[in-house]
Amino acid sequence: MEGPSSELPSVPARRKKMTKQLTGKRDDTSLHAAARAGNLAAVSEILTNTEEDELKKLLPKQNSSGETALYVAAEYGMSNWLRR
Repeated sequence: MEGPSSELPSVPARRKKMTKQLTGKRDDTSLHAAARAGNLAAVSEILTNTEEDELKKLLPKQNSSGETALYVAAEYGMSNWLRR
């Protein structure tokens, strides 16, 4: 007699779902996402290629959790960006 399957979904399926939840529900900007991913190159590119007026709006922008990209960078240990 076989009961309901108790197999867990594969790891990639769970990871994909978690990624969607982490990025989609927080309303992160591209700068938030780059900082959260620890992608210093992307953070530098965004900061370098964004006009000053836009940076003044982007840097203090909070996601739906109230976090700025600077906060996310600090939380994820991106001290290289914080020193600049």
